[in-house]
Amino acid sequence: MAKDEDSSVFISYATPDRERVTAVARMLMARGLNVWMDHLRLRPGQHWDFEIKRALDRATVVLVFASHSSVSRRGYVQREIRTAVDKAKEKLLGDIYLIPVLLDDDLEYPEALREWQAVRLSDAAFESALVGAIEHQLAELSGVSEAAQARAGFEWRGFKGRESWDGLPGYDVEWSAYELSSPEHPELEDVNAMVAGRIAKLKMWARRTKLDQSPRYHSWGHPRDLRTTTLDIQFAEPVIKERILSLLCANHVYSAGAAHGNLWLETMVFMLTPLLEIARLQDVFKRPDEALEYIQAETRRLLLALAPSEDGEERQLEEAWVTRGTATWEAFEVFRFLEAGLELSFPPYQVACYADGTQSVVLPWKGLAPLMNEDHAAAAGVGYLAFGDPPWVVAEDTNAPAEADAS
Repeated sequence: MAKDEDSSVFISYATPDRERVTAVARMLMARGLNVWMDHLRLRPGQHWDFEIKRALDRATVVLVFASHSSVSRRGYVQREIRTAVDKAKEKLLGDIYLIPVLLDDDLEYPEALREWQAVRLSDAAFESALVGAIEHQLAELSGVSEAAQARAGFEWRGFKGRESWDGLPGYDVEWSAYELSSPEHPELEDVNAMVAGRIAKLKMWARRTKLDQSPRYHSWGHPRDLRTTTLDIQFAEPVIKERILSLLCANHVYSAGAAHGNLWLETMVFMLTPLLEIARLQDVFKRPDEALEYIQAETRRLLLALAPSEDGEERQLEEAWVTRGTATWEAFEVFRFLEAGLELSFPPYQVACYADGTQSVVLPWKGLAPLMNEDHAAAAGVGYLAFGDPPWVVAEDTNAPAEADAS
């Protein structure tokens, strides 16, 4: 069964296990699944760190192949596992996003993966169990998207494109985003125009490469990927919280000749009725100074909580770095309204070093709602947490005494 190219299965493994894992990857590809495995996908000259991070960020399902080699091995495979675990915790409880595959029968279950049901390579029903789990997740995601669109009262469809130019250096821009539509909300065309405009602006940024040719540093003898600046613009599927729409865009960039790629994040958030952009998070709150103090304190507390490191020990972000990266309202410019609360995200270098990757926290609505202005709290469906039920909502008082008999 052929799958959408965007529904990818990312494979994380340790190099000593390559032969065994490749056999599984080819089996999944023969089943029509879109599999991303580094040595099968990377081309000579491509920046492997950038490409792996981009593929992991795009993945619909992540397979983590665990063995004696990978569990005891420090380095990149542990970073991939940690990233996948962090992303898995953001998913719905019913999602099958992370699937551990145990390659060695006598392997003790890895501590970092204990929350997820594993499948063993030696199981008689291994192939059908693994493919079934992946296809179940792809089908579930399709259903979740349709349900979200039905609740929102409008539809969205994905689109993508690519523009490239070969030079010294050249550039290669890929983008994927969503177009929204609704007969009842024709003003959504304004959102589409803003998304298209953002993509256009980033393409123009890449085209400046044509004015910055550097034959002194780049040569036609170099592999094309080493002399090409790569920009991947990826919008996540729209998120609706009552009457607020949030769009998250992850921009992966690798500048030709750089030591490694980088990532920056941006969000576009809109109140749907009336359609207005929420350009600044501080505009959501009645008293921005008071709200900033609360958001800073909660964000820092969550970011500084201990988490597993690459070598399995406890790690903690540097307090000075976290404090510096959350000092002003401008530090909280990447935000989304989720069902569980306000999501705040931070790209590499803002609150932690590059190796620690992106960071995100979710602040529950219970603490935020009393600080919000009435319009935004109502649009997010959390007004009751701040202002109580509106006057037209009358709850039945089950403790009230029965009305006395008139007789």
